[in-house]
Amino acid sequence: MRTVSRTILSAAIAAGVLAPLASAVAQWADRGEYDLVLMIRSEGSPQKRLDLIDTWRKQYPKSQLAESRRELALTTYQSMRDWPHMLAVAREINTAEPSNPVGLYWCASLIPGSSGVSPETITLAEAAARALLSGGSAMFAPDKKPAGTTEAEWRASRAASAVVARRALGWAAWQKKDLTEAASEFTAALKEDPKNAEMSAWLGIVLSLQKDKPAQAIWSVLRAGALRDEGALPDDQRLQVAQTAERAYVAWHGSADGLDAVRQKSLESALPPADFTIETASSVALRNLEEQTRATNPQLADWFHTRRMLEDPGGGQFFKTLQSQPLPKLKGIVIRCSPETRPEQVTLGIRDGSTEEVLLKFASPMRFAADPGTEIEFTGNAESFHAAPFQLVVTTDAKNVEGWPARPGARKH
Repeated sequence: MRTVSRTILSAAIAAGVLAPLASAVAQWADRGEYDLVLMIRSEGSPQKRLDLIDTWRKQYPKSQLAESRRELALTTYQSMRDWPHMLAVAREINTAEPSNPVGLYWCASLIPGSSGVSPETITLAEAAARALLSGGSAMFAPDKKPAGTTEAEWRASRAASAVVARRALGWAAWQKKDLTEAASEFTAALKEDPKNAEMSAWLGIVLSLQKDKPAQAIWSVLRAGALRDEGALPDDQRLQVAQTAERAYVAWHGSADGLDAVRQKSLESALPPADFTIETASSVALRNLEEQTRATNPQLADWFHTRRMLEDPGGGQFFKTLQSQPLPKLKGIVIRCSPETRPEQVTLGIRDGSTEEVLLKFASPMRFAADPGTEIEFTGNAESFHAAPFQLVVTTDAKNVEGWPARPGARKH
């Protein structure tokens, strides 16, 4: 969560704590409790203040100001950046007063990313987040604006509570392996808070786990590692994320070519354009092969182009155009026949005899099998394809196949 939001929130909590303390004359158990609270209010040392709050709790366990005491302890821990103890107090508040917006807010904010994750903490974070989004955050009502806070700052802080809620809901879905819901919540949070590097990093991780949006995942993690200043990760985390993003890009693309350009583009928008892609290492290799063989073997160059287009993220749309007419004639090398006698289909390599690329299905079984290494030419119709591992399924019949052996053991090259 952003520092400015926490600062404003602290002011809101302080206002909520000190107001009842200032007007609580009729609520004091005795003069001793009154004097003790005055000492707490004037104490400048956070640790000494905590010691006094603990004394207050022990001497007056049933104080009518127990709510204010817990909230005062929470803000003191916050000033010390003691997040584990702060979360413990937030949970106490939530247990004692389930609708208290302070407990709701800090449970939603602090549980995600904390240690000791359990089904109970996931449920608590999720419930607190839903309460915030449904209006449980009464602390952010217009009439609760702390003195010295501008209207713009207060609106921003109220919007930040919604981001905290989305973050918690996304985290809870992530822990429950609902990656689609997690990505949806993190995306919603980023739309409200585009400079939130943590949300970009979490969204990138979730997308990478889904495995069907690798380019979008890389965009998000690159952005998380590149953001500076407002909303950025701490320097050590930012460096780790940046290095992870670079390794992911190189693994996907095959080199660092274009990395800086994608990183720079990611800084312009929290989310990539709808048509954003990063060319795969396989696609780069096929494009290079296509360029190298275009002059000497245009038929093979056409195949490299076809395969590259099928393997790209938009391969499904390209396949529809491929299905609309018979394929051009191709050469292939037999890798195996199935079944081994009177085969109904044959697996072929197009570029060589070891890389499986095409599954050729015959309208009726062939009379004889072809030995591995036999070179054939064929035409047919594209039936289906798989991008990873790659396989194009083509239907044909015997009359559209050249070079198939006319008798057992005959091998043609």
